[in-house]
Amino acid sequence: MKENLVIARIRENIRKEISLAGYRTIELFSHEHGIDKSTLSRVLNAQREPRVSTLIKICQALDIPVSRLFGESPSYAMVADRPKKRYSVK
Repeated sequence: MKENLVIARIRENIRKEISLAGYRTIELFSHEHGIDKSTLSRVLNAQREPRVSTLIKICQALDIPVSRLFGESPSYAMVADRPKKRYSVK
C-alpha cells in the first residue's frame, strides 16, 4: 500500500526540522524534550502515523508552528536565524 503523500511530507519535514535545529540524532532530540524515542522512531520510519499530540510536542520542542510540518519543505531562509543546538563535551 502506498503511503499517504501528506504523511510522507510530514515525516520528511520532521527530520529536516530536527536537523536544522542542530540535533545530531533523533535520540538526543527525543531525550532532551521528553518525547518517547520509540514513538518518534516509529513515526519517522513509517511504522506508525503521527498523532496530533505527538506533532504538537515536536513543534513545541522545535519552537515552530504545526503548519510548517505540512508545508512543502522547510525554507532555509525561514530557519536561518533560529539558534542551533550546541553540545558541549564534558
